[in-house]
Amino acid sequence: MNEPREDVLNFVRSKIVQGPVAMKRMALGSGREEEVRLRHAFKEVMRSVEGYMKGGEHMLLISGIRGAGKSTLMAQTYQELLSRGFAANRMVCVSMDEAKLAVGASVEEIFQAVQVMIPEDFLSMKKRDVFLFLDEVQYDDDWSLALKVIYDKAPDLFLLCTGSSALHLQGQGDLARRGRFLELPPLGLSEYLELSNLGAYDAKTAEDLADALFNSDDASECYERLMKVASPGSGSDVNPGVLVKYLTQGSLPIFLQEDDPQELKNKYIQLLEKVVFMDMPGICSFDRETSVKISQMTYLLADSDRISYEKIGKTVELSKGTITPAFRGLERAGIIVTLRGRGGEHARVGSAPRYKFNAPAMHAAMLGRMGREIESPAVYGALFEDAVVGRMNLLAKSGFLRDLWYESHEGSVDLVVRSKDGERISIELGWGRKDSRQSRVGGDSCKYHLVASSTHLQRKDDVVFVPREYILFAGLGAKPERT
Repeated sequence: MNEPREDVLNFVRSKIVQGPVAMKRMALGSGREEEVRLRHAFKEVMRSVEGYMKGGEHMLLISGIRGAGKSTLMAQTYQELLSRGFAANRMVCVSMDEAKLAVGASVEEIFQAVQVMIPEDFLSMKKRDVFLFLDEVQYDDDWSLALKVIYDKAPDLFLLCTGSSALHLQGQGDLARRGRFLELPPLGLSEYLELSNLGAYDAKTAEDLADALFNSDDASECYERLMKVASPGSGSDVNPGVLVKYLTQGSLPIFLQEDDPQELKNKYIQLLEKVVFMDMPGICSFDRETSVKISQMTYLLADSDRISYEKIGKTVELSKGTITPAFRGLERAGIIVTLRGRGGEHARVGSAPRYKFNAPAMHAAMLGRMGREIESPAVYGALFEDAVVGRMNLLAKSGFLRDLWYESHEGSVDLVVRSKDGERISIELGWGRKDSRQSRVGGDSCKYHLVASSTHLQRKDDVVFVPREYILFAGLGAKPERT
């Protein structure tokens, strides 16, 4: 082993000493009150830790959009281990952006210092009780290789790393075979309600809602099952004002940090700017001038989810050779979800994708910066579509749905999904009330149709009308992760 530099040793030593106080502060997340609020993913992280202690997998990599709470989740894991009696001097927490700025240290150098500070044989420890937490690991250009080396050299050390959403895709191959990946998505409606102390949500009800919506044989069965699941007291009804606040402010846990709506909007804008000007240049090798134009492109997307490459090129002076990787980078960074026309083998030549924002509140903040009136049914409807597409995308990632797309011809339904049995279900979305006419346009081959709007549960022939929140609650138990 190479001897670590003295400044790196001192840096790691300080992190071990400061760990209990620093992690307690970070674990609060909100910074406004002495209350730890946990995301659903916390249970998944602790399940990995407990598996490690029993001789199982010893590396977990957490990715997600900026502001999703990855660093907070790491700190909460540290605090939980401390409360279970694990020694603080055997847990090392390092933020790689700080390590780079303070001492110019790489992941490899941090590990070398850990081996000195905790003189253990990580190949054959009697007790698995040493933890290395690396936050924002993507700040080291060679992070992937370094993690593979640590994984192989220290099979009895638990390695938990966080990074941008790009980490989830860049870390395929050898790393994917070694460790476990967990993607931390934006908040679903149920998590928002829990973090807001508006009541815990019944996970079984959410799973039953998803099963009724997407795995029924026909509209009649879908309606009857929903009547049973969404009975009074099930928690499936949400005050419209709460739903608006979720869509305009509550996509990410940063809403806990700020009471002032305008300041909260500024925080969402700052997150977007960090992605465009800090993360994406590393993903796509964009220079500053190109990043400025990509920032302008995101505002074009905020104004319309259907925009051609030609219009983007003319408006912000970007070539198709730049626009394509820019979209890919925005998707990999968790900013947008791409909705393909017709989907897969049925794609229509020339049908441009639609781009939805993964965090509706970020979309709202951008519209506000552009001077748009946020408090309008049209904007609420667009944010609702963002949230639903994001939700359906998670269900597709988890395997609960096979696929989702939009029908490309004019006046067609907003969304079509393919259920686990291969059957299609059309979904028409609206903020106000909607009738059944458009629900069938482009959805002739669907086994039934869903219309989610400001309505009560009802059925008309092969169309089931559902309240907006039903589709946002659906499938709480589905986990977008891979091992």
